[in-house]
Amino acid sequence: MQPLVSICIPVYNVAPYIARCVCSLMEQTYDNLEYIFVDDCSTDGSLEVLKREVAKHPDRSEHVHILVSEHNQGPSHARRIGVEAAQGEFIIYVDSDDFFEKEMVERLYGGCNHADCDLVFGAYVTETEKQQEVFDYSSLTHYDGLLTALFDNQICNLFAVLIRRSLFQNPSVQQAPDGMYYMEDRLTLLYLAGAARKFNVVSTPLYHYARRRDSVSYTKNEKHFRCTVLFWQAADAYLAAHKLAERYRSVTDREKLNDKYHLLHFCTDMHLCRQYADLFPEAEARNIPLLLSQGKRLTRFLISRHLWPLLRIYKSIIARQLEK
Repeated sequence: MQPLVSICIPVYNVAPYIARCVCSLMEQTYDNLEYIFVDDCSTDGSLEVLKREVAKHPDRSEHVHILVSEHNQGPSHARRIGVEAAQGEFIIYVDSDDFFEKEMVERLYGGCNHADCDLVFGAYVTETEKQQEVFDYSSLTHYDGLLTALFDNQICNLFAVLIRRSLFQNPSVQQAPDGMYYMEDRLTLLYLAGAARKFNVVSTPLYHYARRRDSVSYTKNEKHFRCTVLFWQAADAYLAAHKLAERYRSVTDREKLNDKYHLLHFCTDMHLCRQYADLFPEAEARNIPLLLSQGKRLTRFLISRHLWPLLRIYKSIIARQLEK
C-alpha cells in the first residue's frame, strides 16, 4: 500500500489564486493523501474560496483538514502547525498561490521509493507575467554539493520537496522561527539536509511557482534585512557546531555579500540603505570576488563610497523600472 503523504499548505490572502491551487492538488494521481491547509488570518476571503473549492471534490474532501491561526504569525508558524498536524510518512509543502502537475506527488514519491531517501527535490518552473524559467537539481549528486547549493542560493525553497516526516523528530532539525517571512525555507532546508541520510532529485518540472510583484519575496524592506541577518547567524552557528565553517567559507562569504547587495539594490528606503551599508563586514574585509550584476556592482560602488545623493537618484531609476 502507498504510504500516506501529507501536503501542507499555508494560506494568506491568496483569494485570486487558491482555486487553481486546490484544483491541481485534488487531481493528483497519487491516492493516499491528506491535505492540511493553515489559514493565517486571511482578510480577502481566501478561507471562503478554499472551502468552496474543496467542496467541489467530494472524493477528496474527507481527507482535507483546514486549520485557522488565532492571529497572523507568518508562513513559518503555519508550516509548523501543518507538520504538527500531519500524519503522513512524508510531507510536501506547497504555496497556495502556485499550481502543480497531476503527477507531482507520484513522481516525487517514486524518486524516494527507488532510492530509500529522506529528501527528494523536484524541479519547478518559475512563472512571471513575461516568461518562464525551469530550475532543476540534476547536478546534485552528493552531500557536499547539496550544502554548497543551499549556501549558494541554488536551493532556497521548501516547496516541491518530499520530506520524510521523521526528520522533524530529530533534535538537530529546527524549523525557522515564527515571524521569519524571508529565507525561512532556506534555513529549514539547511537543518533537514544535515539530518538526512540520503537525498534524490527528480528532474521533470512538476511545480509551477508564480512569482508575483505583490509577494513577500519581491518587495524589499526592513524585514528582508532582519531575516537575512537571522539566516546567516543561524547558518554560521550551524557550520561552527559541525566544524564546517572553514570548508564553506568562500561560498558563505560570497553569498552573504550577494544577499546584502541584492537587498540594497532593490530597497528604496535610504534610511535602511545607510543602516545596513556595513552589513557583513568580515566578508567584505576578505574581499571575496562578487558575481554581481552590473546594476548591483554600481550599488556596491556608490555605497562603499558613501555617495548617498547619487544612490538616491539611482534608486529612483530602479523603482521606475520595477513599476513598468
